[in-house]
Amino acid sequence: RELLARVRAHLRRAKATETADVFFVDADYGWAVGHGGIVLRTQDGGHHWQQIFDGNKAAEIELSEAKAQINLVESRIRKAQRLVKEGDDKPFLSVYFLDRKRGMVVGAYGLIYQTDDGGNTWHSLKGDMDNGSERHLYQVNQLTDGSLLVVGEQGRVFIQDKWGQPLRNPLNI
Repeated sequence: RELLARVRAHLRRAKATETADVFFVDADYGWAVGHGGIVLRTQDGGHHWQQIFDGNKAAEIELSEAKAQINLVESRIRKAQRLVKEGDDKPFLSVYFLDRKRGMVVGAYGLIYQTDDGGNTWHSLKGDMDNGSERHLYQVNQLTDGSLLVVGEQGRVFIQDKWGQPLRNPLNI
């Protein structure tokens, strides 16, 4: 209860209106996500929190990576440009970390990012999955076989069989 109060206080200072998810890999390392695309990290069990990512940075990464893909349709670039223009109003809804370094956040409008360094840098996975109408992504979790499961709007399900691989849609919904 005290931990959640500290998380909410830090999210409010970061201009996030709501806490959507909190995840700890051990007693010290944890991450929290919320509206405004805010991602916070603690390394001391939640006593202190640092903002490490936000919706503006997420939008800029999406635009940069969309432009970098030679065979990408122009619609992804237009959507990424719209994200940059609209700013940080898209919430992250779920966070999951395999360990202190490797983690994923998912959110509204198909936002999905991975980090390999505890959240210092992020990589968009939006172009690696078939979610063309940008359905919201609500939850990310690990299955017993070690793969990551992402569940989204309208029954969308994506699986990342191994860290760093593209996500696949086994149900083809």
